[in-house]
Amino acid sequence: MKQTKINNGTLWVGDSAEVLKQYPDNHFDSIVTDPPYGIEFLGKNWDKNTGAIEVWRECLRVLKPGGYLLAFGAPRTYHRLATNLEDIGFEIKDSLMWVFGSGFPKAQDIGKQMDKKLGVKNEWSGWKTGLKPAHEPIIMCRKPTKLTSMNNILEWGVGALNIDATRVEEDRYPSNVIGEIDGYQKYFYCPKVNRKERHWGLDMENAPRPGNTNKRKDDVAWMVGNPNATNSGEFVPRVDANTHPTVKPIDLMLYLVKMVTPPNGKVLDPFNGSGSTGMAVKQFGGEYTGIDLDENYVEISRKRINAWKED
Repeated sequence: MKQTKINNGTLWVGDSAEVLKQYPDNHFDSIVTDPPYGIEFLGKNWDKNTGAIEVWRECLRVLKPGGYLLAFGAPRTYHRLATNLEDIGFEIKDSLMWVFGSGFPKAQDIGKQMDKKLGVKNEWSGWKTGLKPAHEPIIMCRKPTKLTSMNNILEWGVGALNIDATRVEEDRYPSNVIGEIDGYQKYFYCPKVNRKERHWGLDMENAPRPGNTNKRKDDVAWMVGNPNATNSGEFVPRVDANTHPTVKPIDLMLYLVKMVTPPNGKVLDPFNGSGSTGMAVKQFGGEYTGIDLDENYVEISRKRINAWKED
């Protein structure tokens, strides 16, 4: 385990189940996290399962009674995340939905495969193996308490949602849908992260642009490559750029933090990634603890969080 101080809290390199043993019971006000989805995204070893039962047990212990945990999931593995959290003792309260317009289909083209195999056009033209992703579910659960919500807030300072802080356009009651404006109903709108925010606090001048590589290579996948070598075999790993493949937007994480965290609260992210939750907590004005197994991601997080402006 390795500890690094940031200007609004602490980052740890290590296994969250072990790191959290350093903290006392009922320590954190909220947990907002984006854990592995169990879909082996871009072939990453850390995304092989959503289990992490030992981590969730420690999360339950260090979270204050009545405190909320928000965790992202994938549409086809979300049920495993939910049942794991429920089985160890969390109360499932709701399911939020982050809806977005971008995203690319990860599907095989059966028609084209048949064309190659048979050498002739066939009736399977237009058939593929999947849909384009356009949403991510977010589980909302709470640590059980024997107190009423009002008494729990008086005792622990947590146990309710900050509705006024998360109203849409200052008047509409927040819903469990985060996404596009749809007809008469208005939702909190948040697109996927852009390049500037992804590489905030890092070497923007040398940060690679998506689409500049003609093949995938090593841990950085499509975020690797010399922008001047688009059509060549030359590839240059970018050390000082955000190489994490699933960066969440700060606005989205700030919205979630505001919803479940009291003013100046202590927020935990046991799957820190590249630090988007920590940046949101800094802007929110709370104390952040982030944990990740990858030392490179923790260093990226340190730079991004320290460079982020509180206002």
